[in-house]
Amino acid sequence: MSGGVVSSMNDSTGGSGGGIRLVCDGFVASGTVQCLGGNGYYNGGLGRIRLERVTTSTSTNFVVSPDPSVVELASGATPQIWLPTNGPSVRIVSIGGNSAPADPRAEFGAIGADVALPQVTNTTVVVETTNVEQASVVKVRATPRSDGNFTEATAAVTSVVTEDPLVVRWTANVPVKDGYSAIQVKVVRP
Repeated sequence: MSGGVVSSMNDSTGGSGGGIRLVCDGFVASGTVQCLGGNGYYNGGLGRIRLERVTTSTSTNFVVSPDPSVVELASGATPQIWLPTNGPSVRIVSIGGNSAPADPRAEFGAIGADVALPQVTNTTVVVETTNVEQASVVKVRATPRSDGNFTEATAAVTSVVTEDPLVVRWTANVPVKDGYSAIQVKVVRP
């Protein structure tokens, strides 16, 4: 989920690097997998790469950029492509006291932001998780469209909305820069 921050600039920017998910038992390869942002007046931000595997790669000539998130799978495990309906989920509830849309659509262009804020140096982001343990670590990241120099803050539990299913509200005070930024949430479960 992402939300925008107000910008007075109308210059073009390169798009985000997107996302790549590699799922395998193990692999032997040479080459490069990249998830880099595009070029424009401002370069786009780095993308995300996730590698799910059973055995450690034996590749020596294999470059993945940026560094991937690595998930070790048990031998014989079947990777899950779609989460079950009772699986863990996360959403941004509000940014700077403004409700975030359930399905954000803003671009980093002149169309407009999903959420507009006055000029601030920090903003409060409220996150809601479902079926995620309170012992999890919830991080909120603000990545400006002008470069990949993101800021990040760890969210704290502010309330338990329901016990079954477990719905928890988290709050983070995130440093932001002037201009458009994408707000992203990462949950690391215990």
